[in-house]
Parts: sequence; structure tokens; C-alpha cells
Amino acid sequence: TANGAAAAMTHNVQVSQVATNAYMMTDNGKTVERASTDITKKTSPYLRDILYKDFTKTGKTTVEGKEVNTYKVTNPDGTTKDVKGSDTALSISFNDGENSGTIKYTYEEIFGGDKSLNDFASAIASSGVSLQGNYDSVNDTFAIYAKNSGSKSIIGISANDDTGADLLNRMNLAAYDGNTETLTAIGDFSV
Repeated sequence: TANGAAAAMTHNVQVSQVATNAYMMTDNGKTVERASTDITKKTSPYLRDILYKDFTKTGKTTVEGKEVNTYKVTNPDGTTKDVKGSDTALSISFNDGENSGTIKYTYEEIFGGDKSLNDFASAIASSGVSLQGNYDSVNDTFAIYAKNSGSKSIIGISANDDTGADLLNRMNLAAYDGNTETLTAIGDFSV
């Protein structure tokens, strides 16, 4: 830091540490886990295959004067439940230190709309926070990074329901330290 009395001459500056952006990614040697046991869906990018063992469309019902699909969902633990397509399937909130945003998907968006990890990454960027998501289909990994650096470089994530927590856990996220170039596994997400 120089003030108005600094002499007009050549100065040497030594950088002891460079600020890095907050960065999370799938931990070394891990990939995104799938709940689906179908071998053909082993690397599927679709949220339905990541979050559920299986699902079947069971019919239609009327919700608030609109016809919606109904589904029977098989959870990762093998339990089943009946859901309406208009129900919220998952909700995750993000915070960048200044702004907050929430991503919500209905069952219809997941099962009928083919929402994928690429869609989820795009939704992070358009949720109103200075964060970016990225799904690497070649390595089957997911990353989230802050667009801003310095003291405002924060990645805040809150799972608003069990399905949101399950998605985050299936990504096997770890925090990246740019100064030491190491990854530190993040504990299990919960609501």
C-alpha cells in the first residue's frame, strides 16, 4: 500500500500468497454415484438415475385444476413412495456471501423433463449467485466454483430436503485449497 508521499521510482513487490477462488469438486478417485442399479445407467447424467433406483409413471391426477402425472418412485434404500409430478422433488440453496438463490425441481422435471447434471450446473449459474457449476461427463465429476476471488469468495450450500442432501452427497464433493493444491472431503450433507 502506498500513500501520496510515495516516491516516483521503481519498487519491488514480493507476493507471498495469491488469493484463489472458492472451489469444490468431486474428490480424487471418486465419481458421481448413481442410485439406479441398471448397468446401462452407470454413467447417466440424469438426476432420475442419480437419485432413484427406479420410477414408473402410474397415471394422472388433478392438482389445482391442472392435470399432472403421478409416479411410483423407488428410493436408494429400496422403499417406494407415490408422488405427484407437481410436487417438489429436491431443493438446494446457494449463497456466495452476498446473494442467495434456490434451485427447485419437481418430479415432473426430473422424470418427464430429463433434468441432468448439466441442467443443474446451469441452474447454479442462473440462480442469482456468483457461482458456477460444471459437470465433466468424461471423468464423471462435478465442480462448483466462485466467480469472485478474495474475501468474498464463498460457496455456501444448504440442502432444503433429504433428496437435495442425497444429490450433494452423491457428488462426493471436496473443498480445493489453491494454496496447498489439496482436496479435503466435505462431510455428509444433511437438511
